[in-house]
Amino acid sequence: MTESMLTVNDAAKQLAVQPETIRRWIRAGKLPAVALGIGRGNRLRIKPEALEQFIEQRQSAAYARMMTEVTL
Repeated sequence: MTESMLTVNDAAKQLAVQPETIRRWIRAGKLPAVALGIGRGNRLRIKPEALEQFIEQRQSAAYARMMTEVTL
């Protein structure tokens, strides 16, 4: 199960952001993740499909903002 899932570092590299940004999005509920383990030492994993959906949502939101600015 976890073999096909991404680590926080993997996701950060794909999005060209810092790992802490990925953790912040996870804490905010913007990016779904699975915690493996209990407590502070837990390891977060992200399904590739969830990351893809997150990327698509961000692109759609950016496009909508751009279109709003153009029409103002």
